[in-house]
This record gives sequence, C-alpha cells and structure tokens, in this order.
Amino acid sequence: GVPVVAYDRLIRNAPLDYYVSFDSVAVGEYQAQGVLAALPPGRTNHLAYVGGSPIDHNAHLLKQGTLNVLQPGLDAGTLVLELDTFTADWSAQNAYLDVKQFLQQGGRVDGIVAANDSTASGVVQALQEFGKTNVPVSGQDAELSACQRVLKGTQAVTVYKPLRRLGHAAVDVALQAARGLPVQTNAAIH
Repeated sequence: GVPVVAYDRLIRNAPLDYYVSFDSVAVGEYQAQGVLAALPPGRTNHLAYVGGSPIDHNAHLLKQGTLNVLQPGLDAGTLVLELDTFTADWSAQNAYLDVKQFLQQGGRVDGIVAANDSTASGVVQALQEFGKTNVPVSGQDAELSACQRVLKGTQAVTVYKPLRRLGHAAVDVALQAARGLPVQTNAAIH
C-alpha cells in the first residue's frame, strides 16, 4: 500500500506507481543536433555513437532520440554511422578504450554523439591522442569539466538538465501520492 516513485531511472521488476525523469529521447535529439550543427555541410560525414550503459533504460532512450535526428541523413547517405556502441557503466575509461580501438583500426570519424559528459571525456581523450582536435562531441549533464571542454572547443555541446526541478517534481509526486491526492502525470519539467 506504499506508493513507489522512481526518480530519474526506471526501476525494472518493481511495482512502480510513478516515474519522474527528464525526456531522455529529447536529450538524445539535442545531442545529435549539436553535433550535426558543428559538422561541415555539403559532404558525407562519418559519425560514431558512444552510448551509455546497455543495461540502463535511459541509454536506450537517448539513442532513440539520437537516431530520430540522424536517420534522415543515414537514409540519404549524407551520414555514415561508423561506430555504434554502448559503454559499460557509463565509464569514461570504457568510452576511451572503445574509441581508441576504433581509431587504431583506421575508423573514420567527423563527429561523435557521446551519451553523457563522462563518456564524452573518454572520447575526447582518445581523439586527442590521435590528433583529432576538431571533431564535435556531444554530452549531457553540464558537468563542470564538460563546460570547460565546450569553452576550449574540445566538446561541441552538453545538454543541461535542471536537476533541482526534477528533484522538486519527484518530491511533489511523492507527497501527493502519500496524501492520496491526484498526481499530475505526463507533466513536462522546464
């Protein structure tokens, strides 16, 4: 009889009453748009997708959003997805190793959609080791280090998510549910 509210991560195999999170599909769309905006126009661009943890539902939603934006270019042949991988534990080190291996094998890349700022840090490290300093890379979370990379030009974009608003929304849902009040569902957090 106790309402269960999942905050920012979908709890699988549990009797959830509410799930409060950002629109991860939209975040993935923003990431892809940021990378595409930084690519040179009028040529075929080679991309890499470095996703989050394969066991995290949000990672799959982010990829869905990214593909929403990339698919028209992929279908038209103006974009080529050279690397498409998920990153265990959202780890910067794992993202670094994946991209390093891809580059060692001669992979071509003009832009990289990285699932978050941690994976982006590993991606940027690998790119720098191979002298690829002007490849646009995305991220999310607006971590301080990512904002610094954006200012330095080593990361093209990070998507800011107002965590305080999400926290307040989760508390509001929990309080309303605990009091037996109607809970507004499908509300957008801006």
